Amino acid sequence: MPASLSARTFTAVTMLVALAACGSSSGGDKAPASNDKPAAASTSSAPKIPDDLCSTFTADELGAVVGATVTTETQPGGGCGFKQEDPRAVSGSITAMPDDAGTGGFEGAQSGAAGAMDSPKVVMVDGVGTKAFLAFGTVFGGESLQTAGGTTDGKVIAIITLQQAKGLQQPALEDLGRKLLALADDKLH
Repeated sequence: MPASLSARTFTAVTMLVALAACGSSSGGDKAPASNDKPAAASTSSAPKIPDDLCSTFTADELGAVVGATVTTETQPGGGCGFKQEDPRAVSGSITAMPDDAGTGGFEGAQSGAAGAMDSPKVVMVDGVGTKAFLAFGTVFGGESLQTAGGTTDGKVIAIITLQQAKGLQQPALEDLGRKLLALADDKLH
């Protein structure tokens, strides 16, 4: 059975945000010079990101954000997806990554979220993390508005997505997005 538009949108937005946030290097496949120092071993100052975010975010907490009963599912890479029984209802995900140049940082996450959308509108969100944003737009010419966002504490970027096919408009999605960003900030920062 073909995947629903909401499922395809969810997958596309999540993948595009993650890919765009990975950043790139202009160094190519250059072999290290003999005087290059090896990379330092990771230290205790490296951010601790849970391997399975569904162990950090419960279905009850995520359901409280969207005002409905949801189920959760661990996504490849450790992210946590959530959905309602009705595939058109609000579903989403939370992922996390280090906020550093190697991942593209906060700006890379913001660019990736907006880049996945048709004619995106990006708003900065005050009072969540040290920086936070939400992006709104349709995806792949779809009719329903989708949302992606992120928040950082300077060490960890929490990335959220919200998908729906119920015709919700930006004010309702912005309210849900702010709540999900605040939950992510509380649990990951």
